[in-house]
Amino acid sequence: MPIYDFRCKHCGYEFEDLIKMDDPNPEVCPECGAKNEIQKLISKSEIRVELTGRDLITKLRAEGKAMAKEARRNDTLAADLYGLK
Repeated sequence: MPIYDFRCKHCGYEFEDLIKMDDPNPEVCPECGAKNEIQKLISKSEIRVELTGRDLITKLRAEGKAMAKEARRNDTLAADLYGLK
């Protein structure tokens, strides 16, 4: 089931709800209790691209190098990476 974003036209409260695609929108605002004032919002969707093989190895190496470089400048990150925290 997808998660939809909604906004109450009465009070402006925004919330998410997990509903089936063919279910009706919520009728009551969970914040102010206004009835029939709920508007479905257009929300961004998440797109995932799975990397495999050489592309995945290249990406992981680049991220590892960037993280090691940052760890040299940030003691807290270095402690997290090396399990010292």
